[in-house]
Parts: sequence; C-alpha cells; structure tokens
Amino acid sequence: MILGNAGIVTIVVTTTSSLITSEGYRLPITVIVLVAGIYLVYKLLSRGALARKWEHFIENRFAKSRILEEATMEDLLHLIEGYGIVRVIITPDSPLVGCSITEGKLPEPELFIIGIERGSQWMPFTKAGETIREGDKLVVYGDLKVLKSSFKRA
Repeated sequence: MILGNAGIVTIVVTTTSSLITSEGYRLPITVIVLVAGIYLVYKLLSRGALARKWEHFIENRFAKSRILEEATMEDLLHLIEGYGIVRVIITPDSPLVGCSITEGKLPEPELFIIGIERGSQWMPFTKAGETIREGDKLVVYGDLKVLKSSFKRA
C-alpha cells in the first residue's frame, strides 16, 4: 500500500531491465542484489513503527498542500452576503407534493436543493427525478429573502 501502483511498476521495470542487461558473471550478482534489496525493503516496511512514521509523514505533507482548504460553512457558502440554508418541511397541502425536483415547481429558479431528509434517511445528492413527498424536509440553499418569501406556504 505504501509503494502503490507506481512503486510496483517501477520495481518490475527496474528488475526486468537489470536482468536483461546483465551478462556473464554479473547475472548472478544482479539477482542476489535484487533479492537482497527486495528482502530489505520488505523487512523495513513490515515493521509497524516505520510504516506509521511513513504514514504520518505523508499525512503531514498532504495537510500542508493546497489541495484542500479548510473553511467554515459560512465562508464556503457565502452566508455573509445574504445567502443561507433553510430546512423546509413539506406539508400535505404543499404544491410541491408529488412533483419531481426537475419539474420546475420550486418557487424560484435560484434555489438549490442540497438534500432531502425523508424519515431517518438522508439523501444528499438527490436525483433529478426524485419525487417530493409529504413530510419530506428539503434542505435548500439560496438568497435568504427569496427563501423566506418562497416557502411560507410549503
């Protein structure tokens, strides 16, 4: 796992090229050096302490990289600018009951359904044809003014 696919491919290619290019008395020496090297790598990596140190090193390098950026939910969703998230409980008389998400019956096109809570089930990435049911709790993101005015009757 530590070496990964690239490491395994590198070892196979290096071993193959070393064996092919060795001739005469160098062939047995090459085989012995390769076997000893593989054994040494196996012994070093099979020790728990070294493997844990290596994993810790990799985790630290990954954490310091700029691939992932930690931020608060407010920063990521720009809630400061008047946008937010609300949970809308769908009542029996709601015009959304029986409609799919893509039917366009949401009060405003700028609203985005993040997920649906249905009983104890959470559907974070709802499919386009998912039908909204009575009792569903829609988690909706959008302009707070639009959200408040649009879902007074949901």
